[in-house]
Amino acid sequence: MRDEAAGNSMESSLPLHDLIDLLTEQKKTGTLEATFMLQQRAFRGRCIAQVQMKEGIIQSCLLSNQELGMKIEGQQALNLLYQLRQEITWTLGFGSAESREPTPFDRSENKNAPLSASFAPRKVRNLTLEESLMLSRKNINVFQLIDGKRSIWKIAQLRNLRSEEAEAILHDLRNHGLVE
Repeated sequence: MRDEAAGNSMESSLPLHDLIDLLTEQKKTGTLEATFMLQQRAFRGRCIAQVQMKEGIIQSCLLSNQELGMKIEGQQALNLLYQLRQEITWTLGFGSAESREPTPFDRSENKNAPLSASFAPRKVRNLTLEESLMLSRKNINVFQLIDGKRSIWKIAQLRNLRSEEAEAILHDLRNHGLVE
């Protein structure tokens, strides 16, 4: 990773997953941006990717191909970017998250919105006896790992789950009023 002369941005060719882990650890706020040629999938051509982070947590992700007039957002875009096998140079622009436009999946407005892989859920309350009998063992095991510090990605890794599966369990726990 190298700092730009202006001091307001950095460039990195690290794989996106490693870069996000690093920025999460450092609790950075800003936007990761990259422009690159994609030679595979339906997005073939010049693509623009943006990942907005606030205090180390992914707030939104957008992947677009303006030539084809296509774009995908949220976890689907993030998953596609994680799967790319080509080297991409990312630019991280630092700045106030408040000055940026609203994110495509602000959790405060939509409880069924996608959760980012670096989102760290926290417990609202403990399980009641009835809930512990009603929930699956897998849901209870995931609930036990929630501490407000572990990301969805880390919880999925610890329980050998796909991130989509962990996200579905967290939506279920959120619908029961156990996590936020």
